[in-house]
Amino acid sequence: MPFEGCPSQVQAAVEGLLEENRVTNWKISADSANTTVVLRFTKVAGIQNGDDGAAGQRFPPHLEAALEVLLLENRIVNWGRTAERTGSITAVLRLKPVGSVQDEESAAQHPENSSPSSHSGRHHCGRAVRQREQRRANIAQHLEHSTGSANNDPETMERGDGEASQPSRTLKDENNFIRNVSQFFNQKDISDVVLKVGEKKFFGHKFVLAKSSEVFRTILYDKQVGLPEIDLEMSEECQLHFEPFLRFLYTAEVQICVNSAVGILCLADKYSEMSLKTLCTRYMVDNTQSPKVQNALNWYSWAKALHMEDLVDSCTKTISWNMEHLFTLNEWLEMDIDFVADILSNPQLVVSNEFTLYQAVERWLLSDSHLTNLDENSKKLLPLVRFPQMMVQQVYKVETGELAQKDGSKDLIEKLLHKAYRFRSLCPFQADLNITFNEEFYRPRNYKDLTVDTVRMQNTLRFGIQVDVRTYVGPVPSTVREGEWKITYRKSNDSWTLQVYCHDSAMVNGEARIQVVLVISDDDDRVLLVEASEETVCSRGNHLTMVITPPSNNEANLMTVLIKPLPN
Repeated sequence: MPFEGCPSQVQAAVEGLLEENRVTNWKISADSANTTVVLRFTKVAGIQNGDDGAAGQRFPPHLEAALEVLLLENRIVNWGRTAERTGSITAVLRLKPVGSVQDEESAAQHPENSSPSSHSGRHHCGRAVRQREQRRANIAQHLEHSTGSANNDPETMERGDGEASQPSRTLKDENNFIRNVSQFFNQKDISDVVLKVGEKKFFGHKFVLAKSSEVFRTILYDKQVGLPEIDLEMSEECQLHFEPFLRFLYTAEVQICVNSAVGILCLADKYSEMSLKTLCTRYMVDNTQSPKVQNALNWYSWAKALHMEDLVDSCTKTISWNMEHLFTLNEWLEMDIDFVADILSNPQLVVSNEFTLYQAVERWLLSDSHLTNLDENSKKLLPLVRFPQMMVQQVYKVETGELAQKDGSKDLIEKLLHKAYRFRSLCPFQADLNITFNEEFYRPRNYKDLTVDTVRMQNTLRFGIQVDVRTYVGPVPSTVREGEWKITYRKSNDSWTLQVYCHDSAMVNGEARIQVVLVISDDDDRVLLVEASEETVCSRGNHLTMVITPPSNNEANLMTVLIKPLPN
């Protein structure tokens, strides 16, 4: 090892630590002014760290003895040490050359031989002696009570002369690093592995692949070590998009579109490339916001399969808010039963009325692709239809309809309709009978038929005035609307504030239990946002206040106000 310029005492200390296999890193450098020794070694076995990660740690005997000798020789310029939580200790020594020490000692001992200004020389030499003695005391104290640097960073250790060094800075050149790595993408000459994907071959680098993916690390270094070519099995969809996926590992960039998103997402999930999976998820969430119903339909099943909750939530909202658009598509009859059940269970569903929803479910159940499993499918889907929220005429149409005559579904429909008739008969007297109807089966969805007012937000004149509206009285659906309400609208910047007041005519036993829902849509009746208030019991002494901030795009033109009477 290069010991040039290093005192023999330090050489002996380093060699002793090397023999004990305690040295993890070292560096010795010398210039015309000083010799610098940087030594990193493991802590003394059996000594426990204190709360600060370094308490109780002394220098090894080899280095401690060397320091004492160098101290006596006045060779130490400054020193520092730090202990890390990982168990390592770093020591930094800056030492004077032997010649300079001798000159200083001579000047201190024979001030009469100094410069003509003897008084100044004696003053300077006396100060040097005092500083040397102070450093000697500091080192002795440090060796006895060393606690290490608080930040565990060798670059910011405390100096032996009491002066704190400047904090270190981290300099980065990420863009240049990425450019340097990206130039090796699919380069045959310097690759060390070939990836076979279908009929295509890609030239890769084990290090780049392994650093990006735990799956690739396992394949390349555990399962198939040394093989020059790896055959990767994947679906045709993934094969089509493997090249942009692989390029991302080299460039941290990916070109993605609606058609390629699923393939790239599946590859990111398959090979545990989590940063790419996160980027794909954000892109897909952004592109499933309402009214992008088709994207939501295409990606919903993938989001469920890959347990991507944010994407599932985005797809579910967009589909649920625009269900009647889905009913008009051929894809509706091709949807699997789990998807249909999920949609029927969603509380944010927006439809004209419950009978419209039932008709769509009936068409799905009686379609050729599902008719053979009518009994099983009916048991899963029909209890999710809220028959009590239909009008009497609609309930009768269900009772006499085609599905009610089928052997696989008629008994179940009969039981469900019995519950609907019971609700209509008993709900008006539930306070006297002490019964409740608070299950989801009895509660209204976001029915457009419950609309009491529609506001064109871009050019309305309703600010600060009251609008009179009407609903049916009580929670049982009716075509007769005798319950009177007043609504006031106010706008501040981009937010709207609505206040809803109840008249006596809308109350049952002095109160009305309601929920207000605001549906924001565009001119094509595509729903962009749905906001619901808390369930509120309105009476003469209170009112319901609701604040909404519509989407910032110019498509948000219509605000529809629904008042939903709720059962207890």
